[in-house]
Amino acid sequence: TSVAKIERSKAQTDSAAEIDTLVERLKHEDDGFVQWHIIRALEQVGPAAVPALTDALRDERSTVRAGAAEALGEIGGDAESGIPALTAALRDEDDQVRQSAAGALGEIGASTDAAIFALSEALSDKSSFMRWQAAKALERIGPAAAAAVPSLSRSLDDPDKDVRWRAAAAVRAIGPAAGGAVPSLARALESSDDDLRRAAAQALGAIGAEAKGTTGALIRALQDADHDVRTAAAEALGSIATALRDAEDSESLELLRIAQTALASHEDPAIRAFALPVRRATEYLEIARRGELAEAARWLKQHPYLLPLPTMILAWIGLCLLLFFVQPVALLRLNHGLRFLDLAPSTIDRRARLSLRTLLLVNYLCHQPRVLDAWIARRLAMARKNFQQRKTVQDRQVHVDVSVSLDGHLLNRLTAQDLQPIFERKLNHVLIQGEGGSGKTSLACQIGQWAMATSPAERVARQIMLPILIEDDLEADDHIDDPFIVTIQRRLQLLVDEESPIDGDMLRDLLLQRRLLVIVDHFSEMSEATRRLIRPDQSEFLANAMIITSRLEEDFGALTPVVVTPLRFSGSRLSSFIDAYLTMRRKRDLIEDTEFFDGCKKLSAMVGTREITVLLAKLYAEQMIGAKQKAQDSELPETIPGLMISYLNELNRNLTEHRIPDRALHKAAKTAAWACVRESFRPMPTSRQGLVEALGGDQGLLDYLEHRLHLMRTIPPAKEQVRFLLDPLAEYLAALHLVDLYGADAEAWRRLLVYAKVMPGGPDPIRSFLLAVRDCCLARGDAGPIPASVPGELWRLAGLRPVRRKLAAILAADMV
Repeated sequence: TSVAKIERSKAQTDSAAEIDTLVERLKHEDDGFVQWHIIRALEQVGPAAVPALTDALRDERSTVRAGAAEALGEIGGDAESGIPALTAALRDEDDQVRQSAAGALGEIGASTDAAIFALSEALSDKSSFMRWQAAKALERIGPAAAAAVPSLSRSLDDPDKDVRWRAAAAVRAIGPAAGGAVPSLARALESSDDDLRRAAAQALGAIGAEAKGTTGALIRALQDADHDVRTAAAEALGSIATALRDAEDSESLELLRIAQTALASHEDPAIRAFALPVRRATEYLEIARRGELAEAARWLKQHPYLLPLPTMILAWIGLCLLLFFVQPVALLRLNHGLRFLDLAPSTIDRRARLSLRTLLLVNYLCHQPRVLDAWIARRLAMARKNFQQRKTVQDRQVHVDVSVSLDGHLLNRLTAQDLQPIFERKLNHVLIQGEGGSGKTSLACQIGQWAMATSPAERVARQIMLPILIEDDLEADDHIDDPFIVTIQRRLQLLVDEESPIDGDMLRDLLLQRRLLVIVDHFSEMSEATRRLIRPDQSEFLANAMIITSRLEEDFGALTPVVVTPLRFSGSRLSSFIDAYLTMRRKRDLIEDTEFFDGCKKLSAMVGTREITVLLAKLYAEQMIGAKQKAQDSELPETIPGLMISYLNELNRNLTEHRIPDRALHKAAKTAAWACVRESFRPMPTSRQGLVEALGGDQGLLDYLEHRLHLMRTIPPAKEQVRFLLDPLAEYLAALHLVDLYGADAEAWRRLLVYAKVMPGGPDPIRSFLLAVRDCCLARGDAGPIPASVPGELWRLAGLRPVRRKLAAILAADMV
């Protein structure tokens, strides 16, 4: 009966008294079903019921508050008076009330500052559905929600896939006013989520002219595997081109020409169709530029009496020289502003070009070292900060000096002064060569820090150099003439935190005049395609100051780089190294002298008479710290394989939730390491898909190793391969797997030894892996028999003299 009365009231209620009756009934009704019908009745009343529904938002029952918010949303734009109450409801303790309030604000189109601010805050709500509702509401509000752009930009990295996509859709709805989201949208174009890439491309198209800096990324997206992403990228290029035409932005002509070429040459006819608006915008801006120049010429012809030409020339030269000596950076800005005078676009690869700017003296002065140094000085603080925040650099902030060989000369420690004679040359190419874990990357990062030192005595060169760190394969693209230079250009932009890419002429001067120190890490592990692109012996190679780290003796043809080799150190130096390391980690006071010397004695006994790498000593020092800080009952590891397993256990123990058992971790890590080592007996990148198959098809195990423990890393840009971050760890885990696999099988061990002898380069490149296998054999103990001759054979193979190595290779080849 109550429901029937309420249903009738939906059609009959038209007076304030009847509305009051419904409101009074709602206050005393306990049945949720009846409450719902009462609220629906008030909703049918329309605008007249808004005050009553607004009051219901303060009801003590969450179901009533949520229903009132939904009803206000259904009323829509006529419920504007309820916006303040709905805004307050966004902070309600009940999830359903907050979600209903967000949806209602979107339906109403709430554009007040308070509502936009509250919805922006709701994008950080603990409930993923609430964050989705907030983004949807901002999408419905549209351009009036421009104040929420920073929050929406952060939501593009939300853990929830649907929230990321909805945030991109909201940015798209805001349109040109969302220019602040362009960097985040550019990163979203590289996401593995198809929907997010498509939505990001659409949003960039809606933003228009301010998104012109993402033209290159959108061009790359034309080759995306997803058809919808390719179409969205093409449409975005057309929209950006139209916006640039409307803004008469003639400086973007070169970008539009590249975009037009990419669209017109695409294999998909539907994509090629979008070349038309880009071509029209390009033609319009070309005509506009010619018209501007012609108009200026006519004006000068009509007013020859305003300023005699010689006076103008002298005044201009005086201005340029004044800026050169007083404000060199201002001279760069002036040169940039005169780019429209060029008859041809500026490119990085162009060696020399006569332009009107050169004749006006501006371009010539901008190529001088004084101007380049002033440009670097303005950006040095930001470059230092961003370089130190790189994960590779952060992981190696604790740097302990070790002995090195510098072009055959033994040094107890490498200093900036040792490198200064090398960097005085016009071509500075340094190869840091050594085995995995020897500290090559750490040394390269340290040289990068020295390159930015304020004091000339602490720098490696007379001038300050900005370090450009390249760790991954270069992205091959048919539309990019030189991926290596384009990568440097992008890394420099990120290093100095510039909004737009560095000008091609400026980048070329910085490279040629040794103001950039290019550091290519893991060169030996890079793909063959990337190695072919980085050839400092080629005449057109622009990077005149460069550091390459490699595990191999690289051959650069006619170019002979300076070779720096970090050396292993013997047991006699263990205590001094670990003491220095603990001191720099500020943990030396934590460990008493007796404990310290007992630990060093144990490590010395562990390594015996041989020399060890820096990384091995660091791992042991970290175990000493961990044992002391966490009051672990277990003793320090007795063997090097035990040290590696302890390191794994320590990493696993640091996780607070969703931790897999240590035994399962050991099995997965050893399997993954063997997959990376088995091809060449050196830790190398391996196929991501193949590794998942080796792990029994369990993608979660690979994600655990990579994202939870950070033992492995996916290699961009293709993201099809993964590698271990610590080479010695990979070698010992692979060796443990191999020992478990072969056990007492003498024939398997014989084949392994023969294969090691006849490998290209002989046993030398795989010496560290052979020693790791030997250590694992000796550490096996009672776990199972190993042929007694195997450890000795491995030791002799790893320590053969050159003549004996060659003889062994011949004998092994005969045996095969």
